[in-house]
Amino acid sequence: MNQKYSKQEILLEGISLFRRKGYHNLGTKEILDECGIPKGSFYNFFSSKADYALQALALYGKSMLDLIRRFTRDEALSPLERISNYLELTLQANTEEGMRFGCLSMNFATELAGYNDEFAALNKTIFQYWIQEIAACLEKGQDLGEVRNDYTAEELAEYLYLNIFG
Repeated sequence: MNQKYSKQEILLEGISLFRRKGYHNLGTKEILDECGIPKGSFYNFFSSKADYALQALALYGKSMLDLIRRFTRDEALSPLERISNYLELTLQANTEEGMRFGCLSMNFATELAGYNDEFAALNKTIFQYWIQEIAACLEKGQDLGEVRNDYTAEELAEYLYLNIFG
């Protein structure tokens, strides 16, 4: 059994598992088997499967924000090029996965947020950070005349994220 006892590794495995299987289709035993850890070790880190999923979602949200920032804050490129490059990376990653798994936050929003307030609140915060980061880049593009300005940068960022990036 491949033993991954670091909390970070267990959370990274959780991101992958939840993206592939969803929350309801993934049992705790499968998590333990995939992570190579005994039940007691799992419960040393997490109080429940829901706690594990929330922590995995928080890590995913931060990781994605860091990734978005790598693109949106690249001053060597124009704002429109930054957004285009992030879009290209997103499309490439989804294509490599056969368009099967999608964004963990969007998946959890669909599967859990409608009836679980903790997931809904965390997802709302994650989306707000992502949208703000994309909007700041789009606003710079609007200032330069690269991006249409008949919508606010936040409206455009929400559209892009919810309809294209997510």
